[in-house]
Amino acid sequence: MDEATLPPEDRRELPGFLMQNTGAVLNWIAGIVPQVYSAALVPLGIDGRHLAVLLTLLQMGPQVQSRLSQISRIDKATMVSLLNDLETRGSIERRPHPTDKRAYQVHITARGEMLFAQADDATRAATEKLLHILTADEREHLHNMLVRVAEHITPQRYQFGQPLT
Repeated sequence: MDEATLPPEDRRELPGFLMQNTGAVLNWIAGIVPQVYSAALVPLGIDGRHLAVLLTLLQMGPQVQSRLSQISRIDKATMVSLLNDLETRGSIERRPHPTDKRAYQVHITARGEMLFAQADDATRAATEKLLHILTADEREHLHNMLVRVAEHITPQRYQFGQPLT
């Protein structure tokens, strides 16, 4: 995404004094990255939460709705809306759980797999645009460091609005 496609409020550079604070840099980047990915997914009619659901189903197989909420860290009400969207598109199906008569399992369909492939291509292209200034080794190193931080910030260690333990 180039500068011209960003909203006016995001066309400014990070002030130098904020560049000295890692938290400020992370926060600034965290404000831009979702916009870049959202713009990449708009042509497909989905957002990053839809993509997270499809990826989870592809990697982990059929899941009950509550487990999808836990894995993706999406609240239950929003998950219902996302699943309704995906079901309307023919990307997922809700089927009775084989052992729990009260529950339904969510399954990805062939159409959902195709949608995921398109979304994955779009977000990979967006990532390429975001990180083009880094070498392949630097990208891998950045990825590995971000994964380490993400693994450290588990729901058991962090509750929204509370300090890390």
